[in-house]
Amino acid sequence: MLDVPAEIGIARSQGGAKHEDRFEKKALAFHQAVRQGFVQIAENNAGRCHILDETAPLDTVTENITGIFTQTWYA
Repeated sequence: MLDVPAEIGIARSQGGAKHEDRFEKKALAFHQAVRQGFVQIAENNAGRCHILDETAPLDTVTENITGIFTQTWYA
């Protein structure tokens, strides 16, 4: 799971969008609750899911994804 605070996710979704859809128009509390739900799923399935900090630099995120994939694929 590429995790990012709801505020940042909302800002990113509006950055290049020409229009908002129903999802983007939802209140911040909605987005925070959805994020928390996904975090809970990932935490409850730690053997299958990984939570990666998407606010980290792109190179770091890429290295983390590659490392998890390699570790899982070649295990």
